[in-house]
Amino acid sequence: MTKALAIKLITVVVCFIAVFTVYILLIKLQLMTGIKIFYIVTAGLLIVTVILNGGFNKDIPKPEQLRDSWSDETKQKFINTLIFGKKWAKRLMYLLLPMLIAVMIDVVYLFWFSRFAK
Repeated sequence: MTKALAIKLITVVVCFIAVFTVYILLIKLQLMTGIKIFYIVTAGLLIVTVILNGGFNKDIPKPEQLRDSWSDETKQKFINTLIFGKKWAKRLMYLLLPMLIAVMIDVVYLFWFSRFAK
């Protein structure tokens, strides 16, 4: 395992622990406003991540694929902006994924397992 991969793995684990701890505390303390804010922040992060990523497209277009009416400088500026956005979207995923998983676990528990617990 390389050092960079180990650092990413540690970062993911720390983010998961932090986000789940906050979410479980909000549930245990029954802070409904805090839970609603958690949901709003999760939705906001999801929207920001999709916008920064340039949609759901993984690839960065080549300069030849862009409009012919654009100058080479405009094409390069556009590509640099996409690269910058994708880097930030990748960083936001460290927070977004644990938040989405926490919300999904809560939804599954509330809507499916609570039926069988009765």
